[in-house]
Amino acid sequence: MPLRAGLDIGTARIKAVAIEADDRVMALASSATPWERVDSGAEMPLRALIETVRGVLVDLVSQLPASTKVGSLGVTGIAEAGVLSVPGGSPPPIIAWFDSRGGTQAARLERDHGAEFTRATGLPRSTLCSLVKMRWMVDEWGASLAGASWYSVAEWVVEELGGTTHSEWSLASRTGLLDLHTGKAWAGVFDYLEADLGKTHDLLRSPAAPERAQGAIMDGPAALIGAALLVTGLDHLAAAEACDATGHGVLFDSCGTAEAMMRFFDDDLLSDDLIIRAVEAGLTIGRHTRGSGFVAIGVVPSGLILESIKPVSEQGAPDADPEGLHAVLDPDEAKTIDGLVSATSSDAVWQAGLDDAFERSSALATTIEEIFGAPERVVLTGGWMKQESFRSRKLHQFPNAVHDERLESAAAGAAMMAGRTVLEPHEAG
Repeated sequence: MPLRAGLDIGTARIKAVAIEADDRVMALASSATPWERVDSGAEMPLRALIETVRGVLVDLVSQLPASTKVGSLGVTGIAEAGVLSVPGGSPPPIIAWFDSRGGTQAARLERDHGAEFTRATGLPRSTLCSLVKMRWMVDEWGASLAGASWYSVAEWVVEELGGTTHSEWSLASRTGLLDLHTGKAWAGVFDYLEADLGKTHDLLRSPAAPERAQGAIMDGPAALIGAALLVTGLDHLAAAEACDATGHGVLFDSCGTAEAMMRFFDDDLLSDDLIIRAVEAGLTIGRHTRGSGFVAIGVVPSGLILESIKPVSEQGAPDADPEGLHAVLDPDEAKTIDGLVSATSSDAVWQAGLDDAFERSSALATTIEEIFGAPERVVLTGGWMKQESFRSRKLHQFPNAVHDERLESAAAGAAMMAGRTVLEPHEAG
């Protein structure tokens, strides 16, 4: 089997891995995600993103033996943040998923569509979803929707590398454009955007499961030329794929920058009542990468909490903490947590951070169990599991959990998924 590569466009870093036939990581490269700070959070010029991606891929290939060929590249990444692409125009910058702009637009969604939106999409009416960001771009940047298409970050990168992408299920279901029940555009999209259906019919390109390659890399390092390209979905789901944790009844806990807990369930459990109950409890409901099946996702800022106290905690600081978060954190958050100021001893600050992170994590786990029942299996992974005090607390929280220790599970999952696809002869050139 040729080498397979995976690319994970994360909140803090863009990471790439090359894996061998036994799924062992052979090479790993990464760089900070090139956000630019703004008052409301962050945004990213598209040129900065693709230049960083290309740099990471060059770094990855430089670690491989000479004359090595990579057979496929899977691309996964963050949701909600995306690219509004208009034919013949220059797309506006990517607005970060955590950016707070769009309050007025979210209020309009609440006023005009309310629970109807949530029942259809599985999302809250907030500034998080792509639809609200899109409306903000129209209102504040004068963005045109005529002939426009919305691309997730991973989808756009695949096109920039030489592929042609459809919309992928798990990423499409994070946008607010997709009706979970029908698999088509939510009926209220065009009313909310005040857009003409005839001019915006491609806004949500037909979603599909990642079953076959979406073209091949046309430009880049020699080792990557001709490699089959594939959008492999939401980064958390790609990580679950790597850890064999996407089955019905599995609780997957990815302990990264943001701790994401996922509970997978089958189509027959989906109902309006379940969606409303889950979203009111702070969860979201989305499609599985494979098109059938669903996943409930809850997120708590465990990693952000612990990263934010690193500057005032030395003795208790993490020994393998994620990097790059200084670009997205309010500087004041690095000085206090739950009323503890920097004058407090470092050990006390660190323990307070752990207590706060695990109080939130435990509440989230309880919420998921109340709605979906006790999980049949729990799988843990993520960068914070490398930190001893965090790992100890997490294994106490889930005594029977499996800890998957693989490196960069999201990128590895993307590599595995891409390696299973077929590149058609005409696509291979």
